[in-house]
Amino acid sequence: MGMKEKSFSLRAIFISYFATVILACTLLAMLILIALNLAYRSGAIIPANNAEQYLIEQKRSLETSKKFDKSDLPNGTTYLFISKSGRVVETDMSQPMEKAILKNFREENAGKTSYGYYKVFDRPDGRILVNYQLRESYSFAWGNKYLPSATNLVAILLAVGSLLIFIITTLVFVRRLQEQLKPVLKATEKIAEEDLTFSMGHSRIKEFNQLLLSLDKMRGALRDSLLQSWSLEREKSEQIRALAHDIRTPLTVVRGNTELLAQTALTEEQEKFVTYSSKNISQIENYINELSTIAKENSLRDFQPEQVSVKDFLAELNQASSALAQTGDLRLDCQDSIQENLEIGLDKNLFHRAWMNILSNAVEYSPKGGRLSLTYSTQGDDLVMTCQDSGPGFSPEALKKAHLRFFKDDKSRHDNSHLGIGLTIAENITQLHQGQLTLDNAESGGARVIVRVPIIEFS
Repeated sequence: MGMKEKSFSLRAIFISYFATVILACTLLAMLILIALNLAYRSGAIIPANNAEQYLIEQKRSLETSKKFDKSDLPNGTTYLFISKSGRVVETDMSQPMEKAILKNFREENAGKTSYGYYKVFDRPDGRILVNYQLRESYSFAWGNKYLPSATNLVAILLAVGSLLIFIITTLVFVRRLQEQLKPVLKATEKIAEEDLTFSMGHSRIKEFNQLLLSLDKMRGALRDSLLQSWSLEREKSEQIRALAHDIRTPLTVVRGNTELLAQTALTEEQEKFVTYSSKNISQIENYINELSTIAKENSLRDFQPEQVSVKDFLAELNQASSALAQTGDLRLDCQDSIQENLEIGLDKNLFHRAWMNILSNAVEYSPKGGRLSLTYSTQGDDLVMTCQDSGPGFSPEALKKAHLRFFKDDKSRHDNSHLGIGLTIAENITQLHQGQLTLDNAESGGARVIVRVPIIEFS
């Protein structure tokens, strides 16, 4: 036996998630700090006090050299060289900066202005005022131009990196949760579709497994309830059949007597009564036939699907369809794009009955010499079968109510003697196969019935 798959609680999963995020962010911060330290050591990033420290170290040299050379100053600094009399001899400062520093210097304020800090170096030939900033910089020019300060860069990298870690980690954990949630979603979908024959899946999350166990118990209870309901329906169906059979016998006697009475000498008024009685007897016979049909419809619960070849089954349907089309003097047009090895779970007898009901309806309301178009194809995981006739089409009311038992569409497709059971039975059979039957009118004219059945195996 294989090892039992380990399961986890949602609490443990969320703790693991937060621990992963925190650990990843900590590692990211350490990597950034290591990179920053290496940048300082390699000289790629210049410390904030680098210029100030250099000026302090080079103070004696700057004050005692024979001649001032601006190349002796550190990068990122500006200078102002004034004579002993206070006249500006040389500078690379902007005019506003020059004025601000001179004013600050002459007023003997601290060596700080709105332009930064400055130091004064006394020389025999004058004074040098060197302006500098206490901020980090880069050893390469484009870095100082385009990049934020090193401190801000670290903060940005840390924020962006943490956000990416959060997003990626969340997506990974969400995908894992979705994967473990699939058995639950599948179970609920199957139960909603009234499919109680599926095998219950398994999840590695304890709470999901508990839910699956509850769903499995509910499925069992529903299945038992449906089996009981179907048993009662079968009993009711048998009772209806027996009642219809019992009614036929006396009705036959009544019809026979009425026909014999019609052969005798009758007054005009008596002939009217006999004609009226014959019509009512015919109507009662129609009702009895419909009751028998309803009983057969209830027997649809004896659903026995099997795995069949779609190609072989469609060949059988086409043969029957061709014979049916000939009865209405219709031209049959079949289009088949089904792959050769496709198989599907069907109750062949029930589905054959459903399709023949659809075709019978189409033949009945197509004019002589019309066309009957049948199309078979696959769309995604569905087998799609379409029947389109050349009749007047469905009325708006029929499109809404044609699936209802005993619906009569006097305006277009149905006369008063036709109670519209065929399409109802076809729809019920389609639903037993977890499929869908839809009605519409084709743009080219005529009614169209579309049957869509999922390509699945029935155990």
